[in-house]
Amino acid sequence: MNSITRTFAVAALTLRPSLRQPLFILLVSALPLSFFVTFHVIGGASLSRHALYGIIIAFATNAGVISLPQVVVTYRSSRMQEIYIASPVGPGMYALGIGLSRLLFALPPILVILAVLIMRGAMPLQSLPLAFLVILCTAFSGAMIGFALSLVVSNVYVISTVANLLGLVLTVLPPVYYPLALVTPSWRWLPLLTPTANAAELLRISGGVSLSSPGWTLLHWAILLLEAGACGFVVFRRMSWREA
Repeated sequence: MNSITRTFAVAALTLRPSLRQPLFILLVSALPLSFFVTFHVIGGASLSRHALYGIIIAFATNAGVISLPQVVVTYRSSRMQEIYIASPVGPGMYALGIGLSRLLFALPPILVILAVLIMRGAMPLQSLPLAFLVILCTAFSGAMIGFALSLVVSNVYVISTVANLLGLVLTVLPPVYYPLALVTPSWRWLPLLTPTANAAELLRISGGVSLSSPGWTLLHWAILLLEAGACGFVVFRRMSWREA
């Protein structure tokens, strides 16, 4: 129980400064919402519905891939991390706590979009538990990727550029904002190597927007969980106060 309490304490302390910057939330939301407008203009209501599912995955992913490594590297360079080193908080609890804070930071826009999908009949209420499970797995995977990035890039001026580029690679190029069915069949295996494409497709399946066989659904889950577990294994294997 102490470990859980400490993890939530780290999340609360990390989340507090972010809540004082509401303008940052608007800036973070601008790019995903611009994709929604673009796909609505191109493909109408049908394609824009797919974009809404993609925005949820983009928020859950970028909270860890873009925001988290910048927080970690900034804490390290400003020596704020030493506060946690001197406390009973271990490196694993520190990683999970900051990851949780980023998910909580991204949660309000995610809930707003889910509410829009429910009101438009694109997300049945009974599918919400499955949708939240997909979002949680996506956020964990993104947080672990972000931590791995922060262990490799330690320069506070470089981490922002690298993190934003990685976020674009994971959420813009794969079929996140647009359906997997639009990808040429011979190349459809390539985006399935990313956790974001599988998460977006699972979210669409849970909403009944994408039709998939049980075998493909199981494959999407297997890839998402395997990649999330692999990212977590790498981070917790390497994570130590000396390296972090």
